[in-house]
Amino acid sequence: MIGIIDVSRNITGVYGAGVLNYAADHGISFDCAVGSSSGAANLISFLAGRSSMSYLFYYDYAARRDYMNLNHLLKEDASLIDVDLLYEDAFSVFSDYPFELSPDGLPMKHFYILAAHAETGRAHYFEIGKGQPVLPALKASYTIPIINEPYMVDGIPFFDGCVSDPLPYEKAFAEGCEKVILILARPLKYRRDSSRDRLLSRLMNKRYPQAAAKILSLSTLYNRQIEDALKLQKNGKMLILSPDFYSPMQVLLKDRHRITDLYHKGYQDAAAIESFLK
Repeated sequence: MIGIIDVSRNITGVYGAGVLNYAADHGISFDCAVGSSSGAANLISFLAGRSSMSYLFYYDYAARRDYMNLNHLLKEDASLIDVDLLYEDAFSVFSDYPFELSPDGLPMKHFYILAAHAETGRAHYFEIGKGQPVLPALKASYTIPIINEPYMVDGIPFFDGCVSDPLPYEKAFAEGCEKVILILARPLKYRRDSSRDRLLSRLMNKRYPQAAAKILSLSTLYNRQIEDALKLQKNGKMLILSPDFYSPMQVLLKDRHRITDLYHKGYQDAAAIESFLK
């Protein structure tokens, strides 16, 4: 079994969109997929046979002020990013695609969207194709702590899956994958600094102490997972694809040429998948 993991975040997810568009163009398929945040949306586009639309999503839809506006903080849920508007508008282009997937309709054996249970901090893998509606899982996985209130699915509050499992490749191996492609949101040399995590943890501790505790240890977990992933890559079990530069979201919004550059970089880097799978 071959697995694909995409942990792309916000507009920088256009790199992962480039990777998956290459896979679609070259007839590369996967047996298992795990995605969180923008990475989950990239994988849905891939499954829908609309990978080329992902670039337009990042270049056009994601940069619109309708979705990310300080006025949203005045609403009842006090969330900066309107994930309902973001996904329901953008994914309306897939109106002919059956989002209520059945196991028989899923073009791979396993597909999981990762979110973090806001009250326990634990990873929750929404298994698509087993009666789980796609859009609520996508919205839960994209819900960033502090910026957004938790997204409710069946009465349970969720945050972005990065909170609980930043690089969920162990899930793919547990499902039986022999090889895994891991798409990162940041350059491979990046290591997470704990100072920002300490601040986020303090801000969340009163309402969501368990999730806050997870965030407090997030830098340690991410950095360890990167080192473990490098060992897996050295042993031929993993291919890590990552952008070689990182631009903050506010920079990408001002200079959309960088969005295009990230997309093309992902597309070019994905050529390594074919030799990895031989």
